Amino acid sequence: MNSTGRNTLITICSITATIVFQLGSFDTPLLAKNPPQVQHQSSGITLSPSTVPLIRKADYWREHGEIEKAMPLYNQAIKLDRNAAAAYFGRACVWEEFGKMEKALADFTSAINIEKPFHEPAMRLRGDLYQSLRRYEDAIRDYSKVINLHPTDGLYFSRATCHLRLNKPALAVSDYNEALKIAGPRASIFEKRGDAYFVLKQDAKALADYEKALKLDPEGDESKDGHEHLHKTRAEIYKRLGKMDLYKKEAAAAAVGRNANIDLAPFASDQIK
Repeated sequence: MNSTGRNTLITICSITATIVFQLGSFDTPLLAKNPPQVQHQSSGITLSPSTVPLIRKADYWREHGEIEKAMPLYNQAIKLDRNAAAAYFGRACVWEEFGKMEKALADFTSAINIEKPFHEPAMRLRGDLYQSLRRYEDAIRDYSKVINLHPTDGLYFSRATCHLRLNKPALAVSDYNEALKIAGPRASIFEKRGDAYFVLKQDAKALADYEKALKLDPEGDESKDGHEHLHKTRAEIYKRLGKMDLYKKEAAAAAVGRNANIDLAPFASDQIK
């Protein structure tokens, strides 16, 4: 996942839990005496009172990294109430943390189907999961549904990246443009739009976007590879244009970026190859 298209899983799930429940900490003394009736915001489905403390406690453990403690609580909540979309959503997040992607997809889908018109955070995260599994068409479908309700720069960025993976650079450029309208100048967006222009062989536009990315982020802090890819692509453009001096300069810059990443990598598995 990219940093613009997606926040960390735990953060997104935690924020969602707060929005859905709008309750205090799970150990509120009044909860046991008078459990609140919690409604899904869009569907109007009321959760069983017995599931509320279970889901809140499960969310607490998940937010604190204790996913082994969260899982049985989500299971219990779902057993008590098959319409507990929040429990399916939380359990999907846990399944993804466990690396059980198909089970995560199934639970995100359950949450989506329970909410009407759909569970928006689950749809967004299912799109992210589809993207990580290289199921780009499925990811685009989910992102598009959420964009139709609440467009964000991250959603446009993620959908654009999927279009680019499917070799649809013109659609990618359109979505990167929308992301820039919402986010304003961002190095990561300019760099990816430059990639789309490169595929379209619009070299002048690609070079202009790469230059903007470098000015906004000269150290490559927003880039996963310290701008190694950017310099490699600029080198290819200059080679294509027959500007061999600039080609050699960019190729050397790409090598510097690669070596810098290797030096910073704490483990061998993190090193750029």
